[in-house]
Amino acid sequence: MATAVTARYAEIFGVRRIDSEYFQPRYLVLSSRLDKVRTETIPTLCLVSDGNHPSVSRYFTSDPRVGTRYLRGQDIGGFFLGDTNPVHVPWFIFNSLRRSHILPGDVLLSIVGTIGMLSLVPKDAPALTGSCKIAILRPHEEKISPEYLAVFLASSYGQFQIHRQTRGAVQMGLILEDMRFIRVPRFGAAEVAVCHGVP
Repeated sequence: MATAVTARYAEIFGVRRIDSEYFQPRYLVLSSRLDKVRTETIPTLCLVSDGNHPSVSRYFTSDPRVGTRYLRGQDIGGFFLGDTNPVHVPWFIFNSLRRSHILPGDVLLSIVGTIGMLSLVPKDAPALTGSCKIAILRPHEEKISPEYLAVFLASSYGQFQIHRQTRGAVQMGLILEDMRFIRVPRFGAAEVAVCHGVP
């Protein structure tokens, strides 16, 4: 039996969504819990971009001596970068893709296909670049640690927000603009003390 949901006009107008998937009762319950803590949105905590848009697949090679690794959606997930059948691109291709360079400490999020899978780029990672199916979240480290951001986004509270913002009909995707609706809890000393039962 379907459940009717009432939404405020301001909420509908703010997100420009009227589809029933966005207003699932489960999503509303989890969102109301986030309302009870101080949060900041992804764009206030990170530089947000995505990977390369032009096709460079004709340059793919399995030989790492040719250049550097090129990450695809299938390489993201399990919290760490996958290493099954990696592909590489020559250095001249890497150098032409400056906007999509991936740095140590970046949080990579799959935004097309298996949406919500993520990986934390290790501190000792070599030069990397990747496709536009990956969002590159570069934390402002004076505001948030990459590890905290990655763990939160992998949690049920991060994942419900990611999937709630997914759009599309044939091919679903998360657009970078909608990162402004994904909130991350910011726990101060008082809230941490309460969580640990400290008076």
